Amino acid sequence: MKEGKTTAERKVRSDKKRDIKPKIPAALNECVHNLFHILNQPMKDIGAKIIFPGIN
Repeated sequence: MKEGKTTAERKVRSDKKRDIKPKIPAALNECVHNLFHILNQPMKDIGAKIIFPGIN
């Protein structure tokens, strides 16, 4: 290490990406999967229709 230089800690970005994964129970996942086959709609749309009313 050179004399006279100080090492500074790097700042962490405030907008740093974070890995966020939703976790649902296996029974709910199975129900959504069954609805996927019955309704012929994408699983993400079925999940959104179930989750959004619960959030609001």
